[in-house]
Amino acid sequence: WLWGGLFLPRSPVPPAAAADSTARLRVMSLNSLITNQNYDAIVAAILTADPDIVAVQELSTGQAAAISARLGERYPYQALHPGVDPRGIGLWSRYPLTEIETYDEGLWTNWAQHVVVEAFGKRIHLFNAHAWPMALIDPSQIMSSSALRQEQTRQLATTLARIPPVEPFVVAADLNLVPLHRGYRFLAHVARDTWVEAGWGFGFTWPNQSGAADGQARSSIKAARAPPPLIRIDYLWHSATLRPLFIRVLPDDTGSDHYGLLAEYLAH
Repeated sequence: WLWGGLFLPRSPVPPAAAADSTARLRVMSLNSLITNQNYDAIVAAILTADPDIVAVQELSTGQAAAISARLGERYPYQALHPGVDPRGIGLWSRYPLTEIETYDEGLWTNWAQHVVVEAFGKRIHLFNAHAWPMALIDPSQIMSSSALRQEQTRQLATTLARIPPVEPFVVAADLNLVPLHRGYRFLAHVARDTWVEAGWGFGFTWPNQSGAADGQARSSIKAARAPPPLIRIDYLWHSATLRPLFIRVLPDDTGSDHYGLLAEYLAH
């Protein structure tokens, strides 16, 4: 009963909505792995997905430079905060970005950003977030990091609840938690999990065997011996004023230990 709904057929999109191509927003989210230097693969994955907005977590300075150099004309609107550690983050967009800011609410300092996308005559809020990393071995660190993520998601849910109902929002995030985590429930009270509404199957995004085994991944990933993807920790969330047309896990090998997500939304 817990996962059965993920394997049921989805409600068809009404023909009139399916035919409306004027108010569709395609969003890609990817944790690119801060040590990943396979820039060609990252750029190729973006080109293949052809999103309107690209949200990247764990964005390095090298990755940011490569993406902007090769795709800057396609995505002229950018909000980039790359780094040398997993806090690097960035957005590329076909549509104008306004109110660009780092999202520093509570424990999110340096781990997230918020912009307003001006598209289809609407103000669409977009959050790009990377929750506190998982600990995989030490029990005390596992518990403490889980508590940090729980508080982060509570804070993010509080922020989302303040957005005016007429203004849609999308959250692209590596939350480092599974749907059974209490932090997931905080978000589910104020936002809709795009995978639950429009995906099919488990939607596992981590670990990506090729990325985790390429010699660049962190030692904790190596210790896990890079099994096939077993958990869903990467998400796209949306407001009730957006209708998801599809979402899928991207198959591309980007050199990351995560698989990316691609979703398309119809603005009501």
